[in-house]
Amino acid sequence: MADNSAKLDEDSIRASFASAKEAEAEPVIQWPDPPDDAALHGPAGDLVRAIRDQTESDPAAILIQFLVAVGNAFGRSLYRMVEATRHHPNLFLALVGPSAKGRKGTAWDWCVSVVAKADPTWALRLQTGLSSGEGVIHAVRDPTAKEPGEGGGRKGKRSRATDPGVTDKRALFIQPEFSAVLKVCGREGNTLSDILRAAWDGKDLQVASKNSGEVATAPHISLVSHISREELRSTLADNDAANGFGNRFLWACAKRANILPFGGKVKPGAIDPIISSVAQALAFARANPGEFGFEPRAADVWGAVYPSLSADRTGLAGAILSRAEAQTLRLAMLYAALDATRTIELEHLEAALALWEYCERSAAFIFHDKTGNPLADEILSKLLGSQLGLSRTEIHNALNRHSSAGEIDQALGALQALGLAVKASTKTQGRPEERWYANKKGSR
Repeated sequence: MADNSAKLDEDSIRASFASAKEAEAEPVIQWPDPPDDAALHGPAGDLVRAIRDQTESDPAAILIQFLVAVGNAFGRSLYRMVEATRHHPNLFLALVGPSAKGRKGTAWDWCVSVVAKADPTWALRLQTGLSSGEGVIHAVRDPTAKEPGEGGGRKGKRSRATDPGVTDKRALFIQPEFSAVLKVCGREGNTLSDILRAAWDGKDLQVASKNSGEVATAPHISLVSHISREELRSTLADNDAANGFGNRFLWACAKRANILPFGGKVKPGAIDPIISSVAQALAFARANPGEFGFEPRAADVWGAVYPSLSADRTGLAGAILSRAEAQTLRLAMLYAALDATRTIELEHLEAALALWEYCERSAAFIFHDKTGNPLADEILSKLLGSQLGLSRTEIHNALNRHSSAGEIDQALGALQALGLAVKASTKTQGRPEERWYANKKGSR
């Protein structure tokens, strides 16, 4: 006997699919537009203008990596208090683009060249490789000493240093393969994620381990990392790095800007004035340590933009961008410091906002179809693989029946709220059935 309870009518499915398609969002988010010209302020902008036509590197990659580099060179002498929190100009950057063709490393080489010539001692503080929190601490460790009588010595003997430690607490880690760091952070028991969070915050660093007694007080840690969009999306989804870790990074897209078979030819001496300006700014910071202030016009603008910068955001991109106000403040501090002043003026704030907006556009391009909810992302993957959509029963079965109806409801609600999935009612020989479809325009 025929089963008429809920037999699907394929024509009805196709009709509901067509109806759902009409509700899809606007076309795919494209590669982000470059930063507004306001971001090209001061020595940072001068560097971009001096070399952008003679390098294959993305001007945005040159600009933002230079700011990270010089922010590390400034050290902790400059800061801005936000209630009880002290913000220093150290930044973490994830530069995202094609692995071999993005020219991310070429852009970094330009930045290192300028800052290292302005401050040769800073060049000694460049570090490679991030595998554990203990390794980060070791790079900026305090001196250690043995207690009297330790190590076979006579009791009552004075303590003697066993490790002189590191006096220069600046350290900039360069990580060309950021996916390796994300995988390490995802390993159970690894301390790297926790230490990096504390390092961005400028807190003293210590691992609670009997095998590692090293401590680092007053560290000034910065990080430059490179990764492709495909690697990032897959690796970040495999661990919880976005939860309190990812929002400490600036996320910026970078791709090859020019095709120069024989390389570029920057005019001799074109970089020298920039090196001189950076050296003067670093010297000013050393001679005039202290807190940044706002000039009145900048203060008015900061008060106006602060509510939107600090507003709640949705999805994984929202989580990634949830420290917008702190990141923008640090960028404004850097633009001011490069002008050898501890006063954030309007042009410094406008430059910082322009660059932050580029980071927002980059994050939207990278993460806009990720929810930050692993189940929702898995359901979206299943929907994308189904031409005719999925019913709730089919979704439950596709998840191997491991998720409850409530969990699926919440995940579908997240996808719908972000415009990543749409639902339609499908006629059956029984009662109408709810069917879900991927919004492919919103997810690619």
